[in-house]
Amino acid sequence: KFDYPAGWLVTEERSGDDLTLTAADEGVAFWSVTIMPGRPDPKSVLKMALQAFEEAYNELDASEEGEVISGHEAVGLDLDFECLELLNVASLRSFITEDSTFLIMHQTTSDELEELGGVFDAMNRSFRCDS
Repeated sequence: KFDYPAGWLVTEERSGDDLTLTAADEGVAFWSVTIMPGRPDPKSVLKMALQAFEEAYNELDASEEGEVISGHEAVGLDLDFECLELLNVASLRSFITEDSTFLIMHQTTSDELEELGGVFDAMNRSFRCDS
C-alpha cells in the first residue's frame, strides 16, 4: 500500500512474476514500486537498474544512499542525468523481505524536484508491505 497525490494515475505492469505499480503526474514525474517474488539480492537489483540508466544516458552521476522503508533497511542510489536537454534526477531504493525484493524508484526533472521532493518522500514514508 502507498499514498499518492490526487490526480496522479496509477498503472500496473507485469513482467513474469514481477509486478510494477507506477503513480505518475501529467508531466514527466513518476514514483514506482516493483515487487519481485524471486527475492533477488537488492544490491544486484540496483546494479541492473544502474546499468539500464547507463545504457540509456551518456552522462550519469550516481551516489549511494540508504533509507528505511516500511521498516526495512534499503540500499539505494541517487542519480543525475541529462535527457532532452533537461537535468533529471532519479532515486532508487531496494530492500528484501521474507517474501519478495522491492525496488522503489522516483524520477523527475531537477526543476520539479523542489516541488515534488516532499511528495516523493511522503510516498516512500506511506509505503507498506505485508512482510
